[in-house]
Amino acid sequence: MKKFIVLTLFGLLIMAFSATAYALEFKASGMIDFDTVLEENTPYFFGTVSAVHGRTTGSIFQSWITPSFVTTGPNIGKVAGAFDKSAAYAYSRALLKFDAVVSKELSGTIFFEMDALRWGAGPGGFLTQASERNTVGVWSTDRAAVEVKNIYIDAAVPGMPVPVKARVGAQPLSVRPRMVVYTDGVGVTGEIKADPVTIMPMWFKAFEGTDYASDDVDVYGLHLNAKVNTFTIGGYGLYYNMNSFPIIYPTGYSWGTVGSVSASTSASYGLYVAGTQKADFWWLGVYADGKAGPVDLNFDFVYDTGKVKSPLTLTVDDVQNSGWATRLRVD
Repeated sequence: MKKFIVLTLFGLLIMAFSATAYALEFKASGMIDFDTVLEENTPYFFGTVSAVHGRTTGSIFQSWITPSFVTTGPNIGKVAGAFDKSAAYAYSRALLKFDAVVSKELSGTIFFEMDALRWGAGPGGFLTQASERNTVGVWSTDRAAVEVKNIYIDAAVPGMPVPVKARVGAQPLSVRPRMVVYTDGVGVTGEIKADPVTIMPMWFKAFEGTDYASDDVDVYGLHLNAKVNTFTIGGYGLYYNMNSFPIIYPTGYSWGTVGSVSASTSASYGLYVAGTQKADFWWLGVYADGKAGPVDLNFDFVYDTGKVKSPLTLTVDDVQNSGWATRLRVD
């Protein structure tokens, strides 16, 4: 069914292109920033294990955001590494977005990102020396450091009783990003204006794996909101159907074992493999944004539930997971 929906959307886009004879209008936008940082006891997420805080071992995903402690000698029990020292560095980022607009009903967007994760950094990108991602700050520059963030087409779907738009391509999966998710990926999203309600269905392909095997990962979602007086009231549901879990991870990392990666092996993460487990997860939430007199209010509540199966672990059928979070912000 999902393939039929996707093929139908692509056919509508082709019809829209072939039936339109307008002149293209090109637009460019973006930003450049330069930042300096002076910090103490504030570990930074990006970089190799050895480059961030002088740590010698630790999980690439967790250990530098959790202090390690000396286990032997006269300083036993004290914080190890550089967590008790100040750190200073500079970095910068540039974003460049191009829009090719045929009309209000049809446009295409390409979005680039260029980062100098550290001024004066060495060659090689995040987690792997095979990449030059985030390396604009390398001495002598001239790096292959232009990242393609988004590429998508926006098109109005003709012949519908209410306004319907479709976006196809590499785009943000964004649902309450301060609370739930913001991830760039490939997929199809829609916007249906059935006043006063806006309906936003979505499908994303997180992982395809082998074409002839059921090892792919799909994300399905439905997001609705409506304007009620001075408030926007909304609700959403996201379903992650993960036939490979985790989606991918570096071969040098022992999944689920904290402290399993050493700095000496951190340069070998160029090869990634899919997980051998399976998972199904749901995120369900409601929210409200608006103004009550002089006060701005933002409210969120989200509940998640799901399970992880490990077909290769015969002694464990599955592990159930559930949780909830809420937020109220008053300005």
